[in-house]
Amino acid sequence: MTALIGREEELAAGTHCVLSYRQNCLVIAGEAGVGKSRLAAAVMRAAAEQGHPTARALATDVTRTIPLAALAHLLPDPSPSSDVGTLVREAAAHIGAGGRRRPAPVVLVEDVHHLDEMSVALLRGLVETEAVRLVATVRDDEDRNGLVSDFSRPGEGLYLRLGRFDEEDVSSYLSHALQGEVSDTAVTEFARLSAGNVMYLKELFVGAVRRRQFEKVASVWDITQVPTGTPRLSQVVHRRMAALGNEERDIVETLACCEFLDLSALEGTGAKESLDRLITASLVQVRRTGRRTVCALVHPVVGQVVRERLPHVRRREIYRQQVRHIKGMGARRREDVVRIATFEVAAEGETDSATLAAATRFAHEARAAHEVLELLEAVPPGFGEFDTALLRGEAACLTGNFDEAEGSLRRAEELATTDEQVLPTVMLRTWNTLFGKGTLATALRLNGNGRLKLRSPASRRTLDVNDAALRTWRDPAGRVLEDLTDAEGVATPRIRHWVLLYRSLALSLLGRTAAAADSAMLAYEVRRRARPEPDGREQAVDLSMVWLVFAHMEGGDLRRARELARRAHHLAAEHGLPGRQALHAWLVGRCELMAGRLREARTWHMKALTAAQGPERQFIGQHVWAGLTAIHAQSGDLDAARKAAARYDDLVASPADRDVLFASATATVGRAWLLHASGQPLDALHTLDQGIGDMREAEQRVNESWLLTERARLGGLTGVRDRLVELSKESDGRLVGVRARVAAAMHSRQGDELMRAALSCAETGMPLLAAETALAASHAHAARGDRDSATKASRFSAAQRRQCGDPRTPGLVVWPGTTPLTPREREIALLAVTGLTNKEIARHLVLSVRTVENLLQKVYNKTGLNSRRALVEANPHSTGPGDDRPAGRTEPLPARGGSRSVRVQPAVAGVGTLRR
Repeated sequence: MTALIGREEELAAGTHCVLSYRQNCLVIAGEAGVGKSRLAAAVMRAAAEQGHPTARALATDVTRTIPLAALAHLLPDPSPSSDVGTLVREAAAHIGAGGRRRPAPVVLVEDVHHLDEMSVALLRGLVETEAVRLVATVRDDEDRNGLVSDFSRPGEGLYLRLGRFDEEDVSSYLSHALQGEVSDTAVTEFARLSAGNVMYLKELFVGAVRRRQFEKVASVWDITQVPTGTPRLSQVVHRRMAALGNEERDIVETLACCEFLDLSALEGTGAKESLDRLITASLVQVRRTGRRTVCALVHPVVGQVVRERLPHVRRREIYRQQVRHIKGMGARRREDVVRIATFEVAAEGETDSATLAAATRFAHEARAAHEVLELLEAVPPGFGEFDTALLRGEAACLTGNFDEAEGSLRRAEELATTDEQVLPTVMLRTWNTLFGKGTLATALRLNGNGRLKLRSPASRRTLDVNDAALRTWRDPAGRVLEDLTDAEGVATPRIRHWVLLYRSLALSLLGRTAAAADSAMLAYEVRRRARPEPDGREQAVDLSMVWLVFAHMEGGDLRRARELARRAHHLAAEHGLPGRQALHAWLVGRCELMAGRLREARTWHMKALTAAQGPERQFIGQHVWAGLTAIHAQSGDLDAARKAAARYDDLVASPADRDVLFASATATVGRAWLLHASGQPLDALHTLDQGIGDMREAEQRVNESWLLTERARLGGLTGVRDRLVELSKESDGRLVGVRARVAAAMHSRQGDELMRAALSCAETGMPLLAAETALAASHAHAARGDRDSATKASRFSAAQRRQCGDPRTPGLVVWPGTTPLTPREREIALLAVTGLTNKEIARHLVLSVRTVENLLQKVYNKTGLNSRRALVEANPHSTGPGDDRPAGRTEPLPARGGSRSVRVQPAVAGVGTLRR
């Protein structure tokens, strides 16, 4: 462990300064804890390794009062002279300066702002006479004696200011320390607690390791609880607290308990001067939040340590004092009610019912589920039973406690007596059942039973709409859309918003992506007008952004979709909304998977997995493990692909009555690539055929085009081109059209047409498909003797491939030999290395066995190879005949383009499907 992670550039610059003979002084500045001393020590080690004599001195408040106290050990005995010139000569001789052949001594003086005047004069003389090279550390804005400005003038020395770590630096620090990728959640929490202070960050990390608070989810490190640091960290904080005056300590203790205070809370109390001193000491900061100016601790970990040591009586006193202040100021803001209720419960264990109800409502509107549950613990028995049960159920659902949510929501439905109470309860209960347990049949039954309890036609119509929205995960998209056509006519804004969302989803799946984007934007405007959110928070909270991104993605505007999802992900992280953070991370990952940027796809899928919680957990988990199966298989990591597939299977196996799968099309793609990588190409095509049939039945055109394209990429071209052309006419987005052009070009095997298709892929932002299609163009040109066009296409393919990490797909195989293979010969070779026999290849391609044998011999002649084993060794993308293949197949495989009558789990559109 070292604090120099993230300081590599500063270390290189500082070391060069000291060793270059061009500058005599290096000044390292920064606030306490940013790593000045560690950087200086690393520079000194580098100087010593180059043969420079070294010495170190430390200046303090105490040594400032005694002349030469900090530098006394650099001077000879007896007591030094009072003449500066004599002092300089004696010190230079004592520490080994002098002689042209000897490296100059390097002296480190820490906290030079604490030096006395005589020491300043001595150091200045040593540096000006080039007797030594000086490395000095100084606190920000602490140039009391002029040394810093003197020694950091251009040509004289180098001034390095170390700032706090940002989140990227924290991520690098943790990744280096753990030797692996770290989740966004962990990075955000460590960055928040340490506020970028390197010393605090290190102690928090060490404490988390000692308490085993890290766990590895797949290949990403995450934290299991809030890190709490080490005894050393506590000692550092308590030393800083001991140095404060009583009034300053009161402010820090109050902020430790309350997290932040309005600046007005300190006005007129005589604490302004104390606050200024705390700001100067980098303990407290003042910031704007909306229209408010508040003060808070710079480093939340300081509050954590202080709060743990505060006696209970003192904490109660602080909370009571703040309640009196907020009430005295009129409690004008809605969040004031939450703070009053929270502080009163913390101090007294209870608060009045009106305050508690108002606070809970506000926390509920802010989606602060954990806060809602904490406040509800203080609700007295018998008070607002229905509201309490409903709020508790929704909060439990949002935190992922689905069984607890079902119990509370069932109780709420039993207590409901009016349509206004029945409606929200039934809707919450159905979606908790669907997303929490994956049981669509139960959700539809609950919806139907709830409808029977309603009196008004408008209320019943609302649950009809809810029924249609639920069926989006099972029924054909066109049929669902018919039930959602009059979305604008729904009177209640919240329900209208919900209907518009699911209409957007149905339109996207149908390929009507422009209308889908319009519907998502309408839903966004409905919610924004009904419940305005501050500081752009609505873009992070509102599900409209999810379906807007999905519409752009399905339409082929991958760059726009990626940009929107990244922004929403950032806002969700900023506002502490992990569920939304997970959804948008998954969308970015799906964009990258569609594009073929496999390294980025893996990173964002893992970000989604580590952030997922609450009702998003099942949805995200299925999509992530299915997506990772496809990513790893296309990257050639067969072991990781199998593990991801097993995690997906485990996830969907429970509960036993699960009847809907949220990521079945992605799972179909992943399973197909895994089968192909495992040496079962025909099984891979058969898996895709089943998914294609199910999506066609479900009228989910864009995702049908995805599976058709994957079939073509795996060598199954029969029927793909014509169907993709049909789908491109039924869809208004660019994506399906580009896929149709690629399939047509692959079918034609003409170099120019393949190159035009590759360019279309690149323009759409799909570099992997562009690389494969361009390489096919290169092969086609080479087979016809056009070497210039072949070379250009090959270079274009290589440039596109570099954007994708290190993909290992059949379309990127380059065979040895000077004579290019024909497309048919390449096809035979690729099937041969997967382990198929000549008979199986002949059956798949509808050729005679003799023809396959002849073509395979031509492959051997052109490549200079003489066996299947040699083909495998020459093709890094294959597993080889028989390698890791599952136990033998028990049924015949279909001929190319054929299908079976047996049905397996359908694969509908990458969104959801009924499990049969």
